[in-house]
Amino acid sequence: MIYFTAGLFFLASVAQIFGQEELLVQTTLGKIQGHYSWQGVREWNGIPYAKPPVGELRWEYPQYPEPSTKTYEATYNAPGCAQLCKLPPGNCPTNGVSEDCLYMTIWAPAKPSADPKGYPVMFWIHGGAFEQGLGDCALYNGTNFATKEVVTVVIN
Repeated sequence: MIYFTAGLFFLASVAQIFGQEELLVQTTLGKIQGHYSWQGVREWNGIPYAKPPVGELRWEYPQYPEPSTKTYEATYNAPGCAQLCKLPPGNCPTNGVSEDCLYMTIWAPAKPSADPKGYPVMFWIHGGAFEQGLGDCALYNGTNFATKEVVTVVIN
């Protein structure tokens, strides 16, 4: 019984610790909820950087997204842009494809920088000749850069 009680206490402690690992950031467009990756890196997935380019906005210049009072859950990758991907496995969209694909993902070191200038930022635009690829593929995952104190931003 003692081991069972100790085990429950341990599980409750772990659940409490991991429950606090979500990250909430206030931006000019609203709040964005991120998370810590399994390597302790701060991560925000699938953040819209423009209104969906559908309907009347198709073939137009990207429009700024509307501000929101709701918290945006940036914890999952967004769909890739519509394509016929011929890349190796892991480099094609795994969350489906959509015309609504103007999203970015940000990886940042586990702790905020002590330097007032912050961390260096690498902004990555994937290749693919306007035919294939996406920013969220495994090839462009910014976790390793974030563990080396570099903020990485990738876009679709």
